[in-house]
Amino acid sequence: MSGPALIVVHGAPASGKTTLVQRLRSDLHLPILEKDRIKELLYDTLEQSNDEFAVLEGRAAVGMLFSFAETFLKGGQDIVIEGAFYTTFARVDMTKIIEATGARYLEIYCQADEKLREARFAKRATDGTRHAGHLARTSKIPGVTYDVLFHDLALRVDTTEGLSDGSYGDIVRTIKQHVENKEDII
Repeated sequence: MSGPALIVVHGAPASGKTTLVQRLRSDLHLPILEKDRIKELLYDTLEQSNDEFAVLEGRAAVGMLFSFAETFLKGGQDIVIEGAFYTTFARVDMTKIIEATGARYLEIYCQADEKLREARFAKRATDGTRHAGHLARTSKIPGVTYDVLFHDLALRVDTTEGLSDGSYGDIVRTIKQHVENKEDII
């Protein structure tokens, strides 16, 4: 397959996705779209009413992110997208995007020790790094799972101890190889 590259960075909330993407931004020369940035635009634009409305905003943000990604890919542009995607739905949505665009898929699945992940999530409520619209949410939503979408196309990254320069370098090399080779490498 020789289509554009779709690199998906995902995992549960507070699993280290945003930290990884912030580092990648300086080392990759690719557009990077983040679900939470879209959500925050919606939070700033639409009056907040309740948790149910926040869930709708989250769904809208994911839909917008996937639509933007498909637009880039149909234009032949390699792209990175990042977010906490619900496994069941995202697998279907990613398949549709891949089929519609001929994209070559690479998945970076972030994970961390559960207690650390919960502590990271709780810290966000007081450190001012997240929009207030995120703060009422929990890191565990009943019935929602976060898992690898396509096992044979996924690179698992454990962020419990942070990423060493060597581990991070391996991730960057894998992404660059995927983009440059114009074929699936995993």
